[in-house]
Amino acid sequence: AQALLAGCFLMSGCKKNDITPIATADVNNKTDLYPSAPAKWFGGSNPYYLPAGFVGDVMPYYANDSFHLFYLHDARNGAAGFHPWNKFTTKNLTEYNYNGVMIPYGSATDYDLALGTGSIVKVGDTYCAYYSGFNPNFNGSGGKYRDNILMATSKDLNNWQKNPSFLMKPETTNGYNYWEFREPYIF
Repeated sequence: AQALLAGCFLMSGCKKNDITPIATADVNNKTDLYPSAPAKWFGGSNPYYLPAGFVGDVMPYYANDSFHLFYLHDARNGAAGFHPWNKFTTKNLTEYNYNGVMIPYGSATDYDLALGTGSIVKVGDTYCAYYSGFNPNFNGSGGKYRDNILMATSKDLNNWQKNPSFLMKPETTNGYNYWEFREPYIF
């Protein structure tokens, strides 16, 4: 909060009495993105808890007068796969619509048994999501690495198709760590 206030003073020249404090209870009562958390994985006061998991690594994208808040949905329930990209949308950052799974995780033989963070760009009329694919079953043998960069495309930010022909493997001869090759940021 102090960093936010310092940034506010430096960036816009606002004064202390221009800032309205926001209580955690107000955030919990006025949004459904951070509901009051029952005691679960990280404890009852953790703001990232959702009734069926946690919000992690939010990847915002603004289009069509809305913020599209893609995130890694962490709801490990014993299945081998985890972290599908899910999404909330909001126009005002106080009211949110949950849009469900956007990019699901794959199977034990896919590069994206688990999904990781990424980014979205628009090329023409197509949105391209570049994301991390993670599969702990791959150890580098046969050219299959644990971490890779994958891509999915969409025309509307809601219906995504994985592109099976796109695979960016870690380049291992120039010092890149092929065990930690993830979280692409495309610009």
